[in-house]
Amino acid sequence: MLKRRVIPLLLWEKGRLVKTVRFEPGRDVGDPVKSSQVYSDQDADELILLNIGGMKENLQLFNQTISKIASCCFVPLSVGGGIRSLQDADTLFSAGADKVVVNTAAFHESNIITEISQKYGSQAIIISIDYRWCDGEPKLYSHGGSKEENITLMKHLENSAGKGAGEIMLQSMERDGLMEVS
Repeated sequence: MLKRRVIPLLLWEKGRLVKTVRFEPGRDVGDPVKSSQVYSDQDADELILLNIGGMKENLQLFNQTISKIASCCFVPLSVGGGIRSLQDADTLFSAGADKVVVNTAAFHESNIITEISQKYGSQAIIISIDYRWCDGEPKLYSHGGSKEENITLMKHLENSAGKGAGEIMLQSMERDGLMEVS
C-alpha cells in the first residue's frame, strides 16, 4: 500500500499567507514563517510555498521569507510563482528552496524545464497544472488560472516529463480552497 504524504500548500502574497477559494482573491491567514514551522513541527512530509503575486512583485521579501523558512523548517521546501528563467530558479535555490514549482513557463518557455533539471536534477522540478473540467475534459490554465491553454493534459504531461520534470502537481480550480477530501 502506498504511503500518503502530507504536503501543505501555502499561498504567499505581499509577505503574508492567504487562503483562496476557487482561485478568487485570498484573505490573510497568517505569518508564513510561523505557519511553516508549525507544519514542520507536526511532521509534514514537504512544504510548498507559492508566490501567487508572481516573482517580480516583492521578490526580495519573498526570498527573505524562503530563507527564514529554510532556516527553521526541516522538511523539503518547494517554492514557485512566476519562475520564467533558470536565473529565477537559481535565486530560489540560493534562498533555501529544495525544489521549484513551474506552471506558466512550462507552457510557454518549456526549455526552462530542461535547464533546471540538467543543473539541479529532475527531482528538483515540479510542474504545476491548474485545470477545470469542461465538457468532460480537463482544460488547462496558466497565468494564475487566468489564461486557458490549448493543449491536452496528456500532451502537456508528456512534454513536461520528456523535458525533465520530476513531479507533477495537479490543482483543481473548482476545488481550490474548499477543504474537501476526494
